[in-house]
Amino acid sequence: MGLKYSIMSRWLFIFVLVFSFCSIQLVHSQESFSTDSKRAIKNYKMALNKYSQRDYSETLFFIEQAIKEDESFIEAYLLKADLSKTTDNISQEIKSYRKALNIDPNYFIYTSFNLGVALYNNGEYNESLQILNEFIAKKIGKQQVLEKAKRQIERCLVAIELVNNPVEFNPISVGDGINDSNDQYWPSLSLDGLTMIYTTLLTDSSRLLMYNQFAKQEDFYISNKQNGCWQTGKPIGPPLNTPGNEGAHKVSADGKIIVFTGCNRNKGFGNCDIYFSFIENGKWTMPLNAGPTINTPYSEKQPSLSPDGRFLYFSSNRPGGEGKMDIWVSELIEDSYWTRPVNMGCFINTKGDEVSPFIHPDNSTFYFSSSGHNGLGKKDIFYSRLDSLKQWTKPKNIGYPINTHLDEIGLVVDAKAELAYYSTNYNNESTNIFSFHIPVESKPKAVSYLSGIIFDETTKEPLQSIFQLINLSTSDTVMQSVSNKSDGKYLVCLPSGYNYGLSVSHPGYLLYSINFNFNGKHSLVKPYELNIPLKRISNGNSVVLENIFFDSDSYELLPDSDMELIKIYEFSDINPEIELEIGGYTDNTGTKESNISLSEKRAKAVYDYLIAKGISEHRLTYKGYGQSNPILPNDSEIDKAKNRRTELKIIGH
Repeated sequence: MGLKYSIMSRWLFIFVLVFSFCSIQLVHSQESFSTDSKRAIKNYKMALNKYSQRDYSETLFFIEQAIKEDESFIEAYLLKADLSKTTDNISQEIKSYRKALNIDPNYFIYTSFNLGVALYNNGEYNESLQILNEFIAKKIGKQQVLEKAKRQIERCLVAIELVNNPVEFNPISVGDGINDSNDQYWPSLSLDGLTMIYTTLLTDSSRLLMYNQFAKQEDFYISNKQNGCWQTGKPIGPPLNTPGNEGAHKVSADGKIIVFTGCNRNKGFGNCDIYFSFIENGKWTMPLNAGPTINTPYSEKQPSLSPDGRFLYFSSNRPGGEGKMDIWVSELIEDSYWTRPVNMGCFINTKGDEVSPFIHPDNSTFYFSSSGHNGLGKKDIFYSRLDSLKQWTKPKNIGYPINTHLDEIGLVVDAKAELAYYSTNYNNESTNIFSFHIPVESKPKAVSYLSGIIFDETTKEPLQSIFQLINLSTSDTVMQSVSNKSDGKYLVCLPSGYNYGLSVSHPGYLLYSINFNFNGKHSLVKPYELNIPLKRISNGNSVVLENIFFDSDSYELLPDSDMELIKIYEFSDINPEIELEIGGYTDNTGTKESNISLSEKRAKAVYDYLIAKGISEHRLTYKGYGQSNPILPNDSEIDKAKNRRTELKIIGH
C-alpha cells in the first residue's frame, strides 16, 4: 500500500475529522491519500460531495465504490464511519473504525477514541473502557480530546456499575389495543389510571408520493382500560388532531387541561411551540398557543403540568441554558399569566440534552431523560426529589435494564406509584408503549384524590368557584384552581399522611373552610368525596371556620391558622359592605363561666388579628358563646372537637 501523504495533510485530516467535518473537502486539496487508485479517489470525492448535500444513500453508494476499487482505502472507511454515526447505524460505525485500525492503527490517531465512544454507545462498555484507557496511555493528541476520553471513561465506569447492579424490571406491552406496526409513544395517564392519551405516528397517504419516507403525521389517540386490558385506541379527533403534528403532551390531574407540543403551525413563535386546550361542556376547546413568554423563536417541547396546575415544565433549546435542550419551568400567577420561564439549573441540566420532563402527582418526584448525566448510552431516565428546603436533589439513574444504550424517554408513573409507562423499540421495528413496576428506590409517593361538587346550598345549582388546598403542616399551597363551570365538579390529587385545609370562595357567597387528615384509608379505588354547599351572603347566615386552631385551654392562635385568617381578611376586603361577628364556642368540659371566658378570648384573638390587618372596627365584633349551641352531643371526643369551633356570621348587609 502506498501511503503518499505529507505530514501537513495528515494533521489537517485529523483536525477536520475531529472538529469540523463540514470542511472535510479542504483536506484533499493536497491530493494526498492512502491509495494510488484514481478510481477510488474519484468515488471518494463524489461521496464527500453527496455527504455535504446530505444525500446519504448516494454517499454510501460512492463510498462502497471507492472501497471496491481499493479495500485498503482508509479515508473511505473513516467517511463510512462518520456517515454511519450520522445515520445512527452504530454497528456499521464500529465495523468501519475496526477496518481502518486493522489497515493502519497509526494513520488517524483519534480512530481508537472514536471507536471507544461508538462501543459505549452500543452498550459494549468493557471493551470501550479498555480501548479508551489504551488511547489515553499513548498520551498523544490534543489535550481537549484526552479530557473527553477521561470523561467517557467515567461514563463507562458508571454504566458498568449499573449493569452489575440491575434493578427489577419486567416490561409488558400495553397490548394490541394500543400497540401496532406504527410507532406509539408519549403516553399520558388519567389520575385513576384508566384512560391513556398517547401519540401515534401515522403515514399520511396523501403526501406519500411527494414526500416518500417523510410522509409522516403525529396524532393523539385515546384508550380506556377495562377489566385490566387497554381497549382499542381511537383518534381523539378535532380540534386537537390536525393535518399537522401533535406530539408530546400531558393531561392535568383534574383532566380539564391538555398541554402539548405543536410544530410548524401558523402564527407560531418558533419551530415547535406549546399549546393548551381545555374541556368545556365535555369537549376540547380549540388549542391556544401558550404565548411569547413561554414560546420563543427556538423550540419548546414536551410539557408537563404540576398536579396543582401552578407549574409548567418543558424542554427547550432557548438561549441561557446549560447545554443543548434544557428543562425550564414557569409558574402560573393568579390563574392569569405564566411567568418568564426559569432554567432548572445545573443540578438537573447539563451540556447535553435534558428532555421529556414528568412531575408525578405527588408534586415532589421529578422524572426526565438526559444524555448529559452519566448513564448507559444515549438518553437515560433519571429522577430527582424535592428536599425539605424545596430544592431538587442530585438526579439518580433509574437503573439498568430499564435504561439501556438506546434512548429511553417519555416515562410517566401512575398515581398509585405502582406502574410506569414508557416507549421503546424492543423489536427494532416500531416503537411501542410498555409498562413495568417502578423500582422501590425510584418510587414516588402514592397519591389519591379529593373530589366533589360545589353548589348553592339553597338552589343546588353548581358553582364555578375558586378553591385552595393548603398543607397545614407546611403551609404550602397544594392546589389553587376553579371548579367546573357546567357541573361544579372539582378534583385535587393528594399525597396521604398530611393534614389539609380546604377553603372555597365565590362572589356573593360566604367563605367555606374545612380541614381533614388524608391518611391511608383513602385510595384511588375509593377516594375522598366531599360535596361543598355554599351559603349566600345574607343577614344571619354563618359558617364554621374549621382552620382556626388553638391549643387546649389556650386562646393563642396556632401558626396553622395563618392561611385561614388571611382568607377571612380577603373575604372581608372584597365585601366592604358587610358587617361580621366572630363567635367562639367550646364543648361542655369545665364550668359555664370558664367556657364563656375562654370562647370570648378566642374570638377576640381572631378579632384582634383582623383589626391589625386593617379591617374597620365598626364592621367587626366578637362574642363568646361558651358551651351553648352545640353542633353535636358532647358524648365523644370526636363530637366535642366539632363543638369547639370559631364561626363567622353576617350581622349586617
